[in-house]
Amino acid sequence: MKTYLALFIFIFLLVGCSTEEKRVLDRLKPEEENKFSVHVFLDETTLEEYQHRIVNIFEEHSLLGDKITLHGFIILNENTTHDVDYKEVFDLDRLPDIIVFNKDGIVFRTYEVEELKAFFLRGKE
Repeated sequence: MKTYLALFIFIFLLVGCSTEEKRVLDRLKPEEENKFSVHVFLDETTLEEYQHRIVNIFEEHSLLGDKITLHGFIILNENTTHDVDYKEVFDLDRLPDIIVFNKDGIVFRTYEVEELKAFFLRGKE
């Protein structure tokens, strides 16, 4: 009986975790085909200049609206609270972490702004 109870709890936790991840993915990814959303997870030490570098990529290459339907900067530190543990869901072990989503889920992930730029410029060729 204890084995069944342990198995039930394990399955419940496994389903709960996958459900949480799906809920977060559904919220962050775009609904349209051939569109992207970009979310940058950062701490308070990441300066405003870093955020401007990312937004400038979108503006310089006319990506906003055309390819990117949504972008956001999510601050993760001891002073902020979220309804989701993003560090656990996305295994964020280093910040800033840039994640690009399409309709199906995560399609690109990097720590470097230049790599993000290269990803989108490859897609424009």
